[in-house]
Amino acid sequence: MQEDHTFIDKKKKSSGLFIGGLVLMLAAIIILAVFAVMPQIKYKQAENLLNNQEYKRAVRLFEDLEDYKDSEDKSNEALYKYAEHLRTEGNYDEAIELFTELDKYKDSDEQLIETKYLQAIHFRDNGDYNESINIFDELKDYKNSAEQIKETYYMQAISLKDSKNYDDAISLLVELGDYKDSSEIILSCTYQQAIVKQSDGDYDSALNLFNELGDYQDSKELIKECNYQKAIQLHETDDYASAITILNELGDYKVSSELLNECKYQYTISIADNGDYRNAVRILYDLNLMDYKDSKKLYFEYMVLLSRKTILLNSIYTIGIKNDGTIITIEESNRYTEDLKQWTDIVAISAGHFAGLCNIYGLKPDGTVVAVGPNTSGQLNVDKWTNIVSISSNLNHAIGLKMDGTVVAVGSNEHNECEVEDWKDIVVIQATATRTVGLKSDGTVVITGNNDYIRNDVENWEDIICINANSDFIIGLKSDGTVVATGEPYRDTTIIDTWSDIIATSGGAKHMVGLKADGTVVSAANGELGQKEVVKWKDIVHVQRYGENVLGIKSDGTVVATGNYLDNYNTKDFSEIIDIKNTLFGTVGVKTDGSIVRIGDYSEHYQSCTWALDMENWTDLKLPKRRYLLAPVQ
Repeated sequence: MQEDHTFIDKKKKSSGLFIGGLVLMLAAIIILAVFAVMPQIKYKQAENLLNNQEYKRAVRLFEDLEDYKDSEDKSNEALYKYAEHLRTEGNYDEAIELFTELDKYKDSDEQLIETKYLQAIHFRDNGDYNESINIFDELKDYKNSAEQIKETYYMQAISLKDSKNYDDAISLLVELGDYKDSSEIILSCTYQQAIVKQSDGDYDSALNLFNELGDYQDSKELIKECNYQKAIQLHETDDYASAITILNELGDYKVSSELLNECKYQYTISIADNGDYRNAVRILYDLNLMDYKDSKKLYFEYMVLLSRKTILLNSIYTIGIKNDGTIITIEESNRYTEDLKQWTDIVAISAGHFAGLCNIYGLKPDGTVVAVGPNTSGQLNVDKWTNIVSISSNLNHAIGLKMDGTVVAVGSNEHNECEVEDWKDIVVIQATATRTVGLKSDGTVVITGNNDYIRNDVENWEDIICINANSDFIIGLKSDGTVVATGEPYRDTTIIDTWSDIIATSGGAKHMVGLKADGTVVSAANGELGQKEVVKWKDIVHVQRYGENVLGIKSDGTVVATGNYLDNYNTKDFSEIIDIKNTLFGTVGVKTDGSIVRIGDYSEHYQSCTWALDMENWTDLKLPKRRYLLAPVQ
């Protein structure tokens, strides 16, 4: 039994060893299968994934296989195809990342550049023009990148134009030069830009753009419309001068003429409020003819104020009105000084003199007139005059302009110089030694007195806005700035016939000067009297001739002079002058503060004066309401 058990135990032990070896053998087979067969399975699986375009999973399996077979190459191939797939799907960023990672694999470098190229096109197609340009610029000479940059700029410009960003669009198109139809689009952008500026009321900018466009589409017509709208804007902002300039150029466009009339009307009122009656009547003349609003009334009013004198100077007296309406005077004989001291409320004065005699007239605000002097011909019989607005006189007769445009006269009628009872619509009157001259509101001139040839000449004149009459001549300034003249000194008017843009004249027996709208002076002289110097003057606002001498007030209030006897015309120290009077013996300037400056030898002519009323001590003079200013627009 013992032996049997021992045998059985040995047999069991032997059987256990066999089973254990079998298990070990099976385990070895399994391990061998895992390490030998499984990579092959994974490899095959990865290949299947690659063929089925499941690139990411294929890459992971090939990467897990590490050095198995050509797994590394297969992994790169999967990455390469995945990158191509991503690019096809438009996922350029990841594709670029993968091609970059692949480095030298196959043609990855070229594919990287191609991907960037396609990405740049994608950015452009989606409106990201700046990024697109950056990439194309980085690609430099690849394919047609340089041309693509131009196309991108072009498309960006189109986009900017569509979004009404015309400035930036034009800037890009200008850089493109003659690329495609850039020039045409620039014109279109400029046109649209001009329309926007016009709609926004920025007419200056719009006009600049339309002018650049020339004949493009209806630019020329829109220039007219833009100017018209600008004129309306200027009118609404009270810039009448600028509006008038524009409307004059527009002619009969739309209702430009109606707006022009209104601007002229308002403008004349504004400059007349500053005392610029001379230029106001130049502009108002046409409106007065067409009876626009109350232009006729204003024209009359301004003409009257323009003709009123507040200081008189000649060889035997100097007379001035003070602000309180009283009179201050220096006379050669002192014969009228006490009478003049009694006058009050005087707004204008006139006087006539000859051979040491003089008559002096004063206009009062109530339309009555006072007078002093030798009443040899009834020339002082003005006590019954009423509604007088302007006076003019010579030694032997006096005339008064009434508020209704009619004229009254007193004094000697030897030459019919007082035959004015039929006159009407008169705006300016002037009395000379033997004749009376009247300027009518319609620009014609009437005359009575001697010298029939003068009468015949002036009765043919028209569009006259200013007259300058003397015993020997009459000068007429026309509304168009030309000058006509008749009389002994002006038998030959060849020189003055060439004058233009004249706004004032001053004439005498030997020469005439004309003040131009630009502040320069022209001269028509008989002989070399220094008057030719006046053509060098600039910024002149008033000219005054006496004898052989000419004085000019400049816009800054200083005075220039030329001619003979310059010791009596040395005005270099004159300043702040608003009016000037001159005679052979000297010059008087009226300052803006109402005081007087003078130059010349007065004592020789005023020997009987006490000089208690020395002109240099005169103050508080009544300044003329009119001011001499450079000519504005017309």
